[in-house]
Amino acid sequence: MWLDCYPSPDDPDHVMTLNAYYHAMAGAEVGEPDPHETAEIGWFAPDDLPDVAFPHARAVIAAWRDAIREGPDP
Repeated sequence: MWLDCYPSPDDPDHVMTLNAYYHAMAGAEVGEPDPHETAEIGWFAPDDLPDVAFPHARAVIAAWRDAIREGPDP
C-alpha cells in the first residue's frame, strides 16, 4: 500500500534524496541487515516504535498509522 514520498534531509545545504514509503506485510523471518545501511533490525508494535533517523519520520509514521486503521486499498 502506497503511503507517500518525503525528501531527506530537509536541509538544502545537503544532498537531497527522495524516500518512497509503502506499507507491506512480511513474514516472521528477517534477514541480516546490510552493515552499510542498517545498524539493527527488529519488530515493533505500532505504538512502541523507536526513534527514526530522518526528520520526516513523524509524518511517515502518522501516514502509516492512518493507512493501517483504514485497511487495505480496494
